[in-house]
Amino acid sequence: MTLEELNRIAFDYDSQLSTEFIDSATTLFDEDAESGDCLLLEEYREVYYRVIVETNDASLHRLHAVNQKYIIAAQETDKISTNDLGLLYIRNIEYYVSMHAPVESMRYINALLDLQGLPDAYYMTAIEYMLSFTEDPAIAAFCIPYIERLKEYMQDDTLPERTKLQNVMNLVEAYISLDMAKEYKEIRGELVERAGNQPNDYLQTISRLLVLEGDIVLAKAPITEEHIETFRDLMLHFRADNEISQNTNDIFIPLLNLFADHMPANEMVAYTRLFIEDSSSTSEKIDLFEFLIDRLGITEENYPKVFAEYYRVLREYHRGVEDFTKQEIRNEINFHRINQEEKKNAVKDGISYLAAIYVSMHLFNLKDDTLEALKTNSNIESLRGRKDGVGANEQMKNVMRGLVLPQYMETVLEFMDLSTLSKRLDGRKTITLEYEDRVNGWCCARFIVTTVDDFGEPTEVIFAVEPIGAQKKREEQLRFLSETDLLTGIRNRGNGEAVTKTMMFKGIHGMFCVLDVDHFKSINDTYGHSAGDEVLKSIADCLRKAFRDNDVVFRLGGDEFAAYAQNILSEKVAVKVINRFFKFIDELVIPEIKDFPLAMSVGAAFFKENETTDFDTLYKKADSGTYQSKKRVGNSLTFVD
Repeated sequence: MTLEELNRIAFDYDSQLSTEFIDSATTLFDEDAESGDCLLLEEYREVYYRVIVETNDASLHRLHAVNQKYIIAAQETDKISTNDLGLLYIRNIEYYVSMHAPVESMRYINALLDLQGLPDAYYMTAIEYMLSFTEDPAIAAFCIPYIERLKEYMQDDTLPERTKLQNVMNLVEAYISLDMAKEYKEIRGELVERAGNQPNDYLQTISRLLVLEGDIVLAKAPITEEHIETFRDLMLHFRADNEISQNTNDIFIPLLNLFADHMPANEMVAYTRLFIEDSSSTSEKIDLFEFLIDRLGITEENYPKVFAEYYRVLREYHRGVEDFTKQEIRNEINFHRINQEEKKNAVKDGISYLAAIYVSMHLFNLKDDTLEALKTNSNIESLRGRKDGVGANEQMKNVMRGLVLPQYMETVLEFMDLSTLSKRLDGRKTITLEYEDRVNGWCCARFIVTTVDDFGEPTEVIFAVEPIGAQKKREEQLRFLSETDLLTGIRNRGNGEAVTKTMMFKGIHGMFCVLDVDHFKSINDTYGHSAGDEVLKSIADCLRKAFRDNDVVFRLGGDEFAAYAQNILSEKVAVKVINRFFKFIDELVIPEIKDFPLAMSVGAAFFKENETTDFDTLYKKADSGTYQSKKRVGNSLTFVD
C-alpha cells in the first residue's frame, strides 16, 4: 500500500475500513513507530478512531501494540509533540478501560496528568476515566486528589452545556462512591438544574442516586425502552434489597409519575402497592393511594382490595374521628381477611416481568421450608420429585442433582443449602454462583432477599437461574483476543511473557530462546507485506510443531518470536529441539516468496536449577545470542551463559 492510498482511504468516511486495509495500514504504522520516524501519526490516529467506532476488536488489539511502540518512540526521540503523546496516552487508557484493567489504566492516566501544557480537555478525559474506578477500593483513594481538577473544569464557560452536565454527573458518581456526603450535597442542586436541560443523559445517575442514597433527580424526559428497562431494574433492586425507608412520597411518586404514561397500568399498580406495603408512614401510604386513584385512575370496582386497604389506612390516620361509615369499617374487616394473600400477590406482580430473563424462579419461605414456583418448566418439576414430606430446599437440590455437571455438583449443593444462606449473605441482599448444567450450558444461580424479619434475618428469598452462555462466550472471545497474536494464532507478547514469568516464579526451569527472521525487510520490500505475513504465519506453525504443547511459544512483534521450553537444561537436548525447528523451516514452501532463502537466527539461555535469574535478565541473554547468530549465514543458534 502506498502512502497516498493510506491517506485517501483513512479519511474516506463514506466507506467502512476493510480488514485488508487495516492489516496493511497496521504494518505501515508498525514500521513507522519502530523506525522512530513517526511520520504517520495523523493517519494512525484516524484509523485507530475508526476501528474503535466500527468495533473491530481484532484490529484494535494490533493497533494497541503499535500505540505502545509510538509511546516508546516519543520517549526516545523528539519527533512526537506533547499533544500527540497525550493523545497516545488517551488511546492506551481507552484500550485498558475497555479490557477492564484498572491498574494499567491508572498508570497511563497518571502519566497523562503529569504531562505539562496539554489542553484542558485532555486532563478532563483522563480524570473522567479515573473516576470510573471509584468503586474499586484499591483504586478509589488515588482518585480524590484529582476531583479538584474536575471541579475547575466545571467552571469553564467555554464548555458546552452537555459537557458541563457530564462533569457534574462524574462528580456525583465520585462523591457517592467515595462516601463524600458533604461534597455531594453541595453539588446536588447543580445536578438538578443541569439535568433539566439534558433529560436524556442522566437516567443512569438517577439509578445510582436511588440505589445508593435513596434520593432522586427528576426532569421531564422523553421516555425510551431503555429508560423503561432501567426503571424496571430499579423496582427489582428495591424489592430485593428492601431499602425503601424514609420520604417514600418524595422519592417514588415523582418516579412513578414519570413512567405512568409509558407502562401497563397493572404493572404500575403492582409497583405502587409494593411501596405502600413497605412504607412505615401512614401519610406516605395515603399519598401513594391517592397517586393510584388520581394519576392512574383506578376504581373500586376494578381494584376492590386496593380500596379496602386505602380505607383501612385512612381509618388509622383519622383514628378517633366519627365520620367513617359502617361500609368503610366492613371494608377494613374484609381487608384483614385477604391481607396475607394480597401481599403475596403484590410481590409476585412486582417481579413477574423478570421471568423473561431467567429459566426458572422460585420463591422460598425460609421459616417453613416451602417454595412457590414463579417460573418453571416440566423438566424442573419432574426433577423436584415427590413433594409430600420433602422440604423445599431438598426439592431444589434434587433439581440441581439432575442438571448440574459433576465437576460443579459439590459447590452448587453447598450454595443451595438454605441452613447456611443467612451466614453466607452476611448482610448482603443477593449472592450468585456460576456453573454449567446439561440443558442450559453456563448458568448463574442467584439468591435475592425479598423479606426480612425484625432482626434483619431473611425470611423469604427468590432463587433464580439465568443462562449466561452468550456472556461466557463473549468473555472467552475477549480473553482469546487479549492473549493471542491475531496474525499468527500463537500467544502474543504480553501473554507469553506473563506465562513465562509465572513458570519461572513457580521454579519451572528450562530454556528461553529468541528467534528472528533473517532479512525480513527484504521480503516485505521485494514481495509485499502480504507475503511477509504469510512468512510469519508459516514460522509460527513451525514453532508449534517443533516445541511441545506445554512449552510457551509466542510472537514478540515484527519478525521476532520467543519460546520457553520447560525442563530443557542442557545444550545437547536444546540443539535437538532447535534443529527440529530449523528442519521445519528448511522444508517450508511459501509460494508468495518463491525461492527466497528463508533462515532464522536464534539465541538461547537457560534458567537452571538453583539459579535466581529473573525474566528480564534471561531475555537479554537470549536476545544477545540472536544478535551473534545474525553475524552468520543461514540458520544459526548461539547459547549465552
